Amino acid sequence: MKKIKIFTAILAMILLNIGCTGDFSELNEDPNRIAEISPGTLINPIIYGLATHNANRSASVTFNLMQVSLPFPSVSGGLHRYDLSQEIGASSWNNYYKWLNNIKEMKIAAIRAEDPNYEAIALTLNAWVYANLTDIFGPVPMTEAVSGEEGNLYPAFDSQELIYKTILVDLERANTLYKTSSPMVYASDILFQNDVKKWRKFTNSLQMRLLLRISNRSETNAFQKLATMIQNPILYPVFENTAESAILKVTGVTPNVSPWGRPQDFSLNVKIASFFIDNLNTMSDPRRPIIASVATDMNTISIGYKGIPSAYVGAESQFAYNASTFNSAQITNPMNIFLLTYAEVEFIKAETAQRGFTTEAELHYKKGVQAAMEQLGV
Repeated sequence: MKKIKIFTAILAMILLNIGCTGDFSELNEDPNRIAEISPGTLINPIIYGLATHNANRSASVTFNLMQVSLPFPSVSGGLHRYDLSQEIGASSWNNYYKWLNNIKEMKIAAIRAEDPNYEAIALTLNAWVYANLTDIFGPVPMTEAVSGEEGNLYPAFDSQELIYKTILVDLERANTLYKTSSPMVYASDILFQNDVKKWRKFTNSLQMRLLLRISNRSETNAFQKLATMIQNPILYPVFENTAESAILKVTGVTPNVSPWGRPQDFSLNVKIASFFIDNLNTMSDPRRPIIASVATDMNTISIGYKGIPSAYVGAESQFAYNASTFNSAQITNPMNIFLLTYAEVEFIKAETAQRGFTTEAELHYKKGVQAAMEQLGV
């Protein structure tokens, strides 16, 4: 009898274990998580992440190097004096490769879904990021990059020449992949609202930008390719007006918010550089009030637009005025982040014509100027 009871108890425990573990796999599966990503799952975080990173780095790095603005006071060191630290590129390096990994997943998902439009967009975003990376750092990992999951934690570096050749081929292929007759079936993207025609124009406009960047290398035949694109607008549609531009409209509705949490962070302890504002003053540029504040003397009387010289020598007390700073309205919700504009396309056409490969340089230049005003509401 005792043996029967022991056997019964053991059998009950076995059955209990079977009953408990049978549903473990179901219990451990989060029903709220996406089991398999779609191309549309990743596109908006990628666009927003890249656009806001670029906007931040433009203000904190590029503006200093190009004598657009400078920190003030700043009596020694600083980017405006070309005093660069080893860590200056870390943010761009880490951010770009993070988003490249997501772009890779987006491309895989697009191919799996047999969706050529999203595959073309992934190729375009990939080219955009690698162009930025190689322009900043020179040789960078590309062919072996974003392969950590496959165990490659030390990818080889590729030359700028190989990178540009590869991404230009990718953009050429992307242009042929788009199917404007097929809708983008996932949630509306925040850049072009699922307008396939605009995405295709972005792809070709980006190719024009990259061709111009390598145009001084005669072996690339970049201007010849630009001329081919300009003369064949049906095969290579590009931006034709400001409304088509790649401009991210930051709504201020979470998560699509300004990269500057506080508007004052954009202009606090920052002054417009003399080089930049003096050029705008010389041309009586009507964009000045949109870009900058008016300087004042020590009695708070307006003295027009006046900056501080980049890399100035001596104490800040030598500047007996309150110099112009950025107009924080530029980065206050809602705001625009410019990725690639119709104005830039017209300036590229103007330079191609000025070099003798096409015609009407003056016409395209004037269109570019007009569009540059228009995109800022002038």
